[in-house]
Amino acid sequence: MAIVPAADWRGEMRRVLRERNYAFCDDEAPQLPAAQFEARPGEEAELLHLGLDSSSCDREGQDIDNTLDDEYTFWSSAGTSPDADEHLTYCFKFPLCRLTRVDIKVFRATFQFGDPIYPAQQVSFKIGSSRQNLWQVPGCFQMAASDDWQSYPMPATAPVGQLLMVCLHRKCQMQWGDRRFYVALQQR
Repeated sequence: MAIVPAADWRGEMRRVLRERNYAFCDDEAPQLPAAQFEARPGEEAELLHLGLDSSSCDREGQDIDNTLDDEYTFWSSAGTSPDADEHLTYCFKFPLCRLTRVDIKVFRATFQFGDPIYPAQQVSFKIGSSRQNLWQVPGCFQMAASDDWQSYPMPATAPVGQLLMVCLHRKCQMQWGDRRFYVALQQR
């Protein structure tokens, strides 16, 4: 019988699960340009005021408002196939806002075997004055399998608006318990 030190627990759980043909999306994750990972500046204004809706929610207590909460909380999509897209829609604090970047933090489930992380493959953004009047911001960005802050620059041509829709394209991580794919974001 082997006793695994606490520091090696995550690695040991991952080894055991890999032997059972379970994959972690952050194994051999591609390295993205360093500019995508920046320290999150504290002096910049937080523009998000309210979470309006999300395309799905895994369960009660894991809703969009958790992405605005400073506690250890998170939003999780419902479990689906890996090709399902998700979105979250937010209202800004002011009637008209111009974004220079969007910061996102992917959730790592430290309470699940192997500490899986739940990113989307790609993220894109829409900005507008109402849900019926959203414009696609040019570009679709790769999302890293990392729980570090990821910054996505907005082009100078991005529209001004009161709403932001974060569009999450394709899911990377399957949950061991139900064999479904999820995406999850944590507090700002």
